[in-house]
Amino acid sequence: MGDIHYRQDWLSLEAMFREEATAAIDRTIGRTATHYQEAVAFAIGRLIEGRQVGEFFAIRLGRPLCILDVGAGNGGVSSGAANISGHKLHALDLVPNSTLRSLTVRTRLPIRQVIGGGHAIPYQDNTFDVVFCLETLEHVLDTSALGAEIIRVLRPGGICMLTTPARLKYLFRADPHFGIHGLLLLPDFLQRFVAVNVLRRVPSALYDVVHIFWTLRGVTEIFPGHNEIEPLFNNPEPPGTLWFHFRNLLWDRILITKGGLSE
Repeated sequence: MGDIHYRQDWLSLEAMFREEATAAIDRTIGRTATHYQEAVAFAIGRLIEGRQVGEFFAIRLGRPLCILDVGAGNGGVSSGAANISGHKLHALDLVPNSTLRSLTVRTRLPIRQVIGGGHAIPYQDNTFDVVFCLETLEHVLDTSALGAEIIRVLRPGGICMLTTPARLKYLFRADPHFGIHGLLLLPDFLQRFVAVNVLRRVPSALYDVVHIFWTLRGVTEIFPGHNEIEPLFNNPEPPGTLWFHFRNLLWDRILITKGGLSE
């Protein structure tokens, strides 16, 4: 990645990212698509999320970090996190992303784009301090292989930050991927049928949701060798024992720490 990297003023970085991401969305779905504005907002939101999680780990671990972003997509998360001084990002996805490539050339942020899958991450054991797996797990067929690979490439004491929708939150709300109310009340195969064939919300070739998890245990049991699980919540936990019983069904983020001592 070279020895010299540049951090950007946040407003400048957002402007450049918006330009690149919007151009990509224009090419793929077009400005006349009914969900065009939602797609743009989601893209910009990824950059903001990257800044937030980059700052979170800078404070929590107190040092520059080597970070892997699994399922990097448009590169917003990687770009936001890489703009935190000291962090170096590796953005892993199945196909190259033009938005991330162009932005990295323009900004010289410390990001390496890597082509590969989560079932066979192309890095040696114990490589990363932190792994991001954000809004990716529900799209993966072999989640056990992904979980094992994330643990393998984490250093001892390293942390995976995971986000995946908690199914209970969306039973009577619009689902987070297609905006269909009550969709997650249905089994996985019926969700696909309704979204693709009944409501025609998405073409069959673009439907990529495999499974939305019910419980924290269901998520974390696919990560062998972890020694600590910590659910995080966007809002403060209310007092009382009732919340404690439901907290494993209502997470916003999950931190999974690999066993052993960090180096």
